[in-house]
Amino acid sequence: MAQTLTKPVLLDETGQDIADKLDDIKDAIISSSGDFVPLLIKVTTPPTKTNYIAGETLDLSGLVVSLLGSNGATFDITSVCTFSPANGTTLASGTSSVAISYVYPKDSLTFTTSLEIVVKALTSIAVTTPPTQTEYIIGDELDLTGIVVTATYDDASTSVVTSQCTFDPDDGDILTTNDQAITISFTEGAVTETTIA
Repeated sequence: MAQTLTKPVLLDETGQDIADKLDDIKDAIISSSGDFVPLLIKVTTPPTKTNYIAGETLDLSGLVVSLLGSNGATFDITSVCTFSPANGTTLASGTSSVAISYVYPKDSLTFTTSLEIVVKALTSIAVTTPPTQTEYIIGDELDLTGIVVTATYDDASTSVVTSQCTFDPDDGDILTTNDQAITISFTEGAVTETTIA
């Protein structure tokens, strides 16, 4: 008499057919493939201001930080991020970045990124081009036409700051015997530098 062989059935500890259980898991993976899974955060729009003079306060206006997910979705999470240093903090020379962190509430996962900024301090000023006229007779008016004053910063960068300087005596002043040199001052942030011309 011929026997009919039946396919063995494997059960898990709950009594469910393992083959059926694997099919259920597969279906769950397929059906959830479009769900949002957070991958990383990134600065998608930098703030309006990224260059500072020491003593200025951090201004993150315009900054957009986004959370990117596995399904291609992107969310603006700027308002729920933590920043170090915080917005409004007085910046010190040498500060080069702002650390950004975000905690994804569903899984309490922490994501981090950073924003690069430049914070520099004034170190000196110098007359890099003298005025056209340098010789006067007592009673003449001082003429500073052509003078160029350049500021140097602690990162070795320079900037022409002539129009922001104060001069003593000033352009147009009547010269006396006491006026043998021009004192030039420039203030930026909390630093004032002076030179003589």
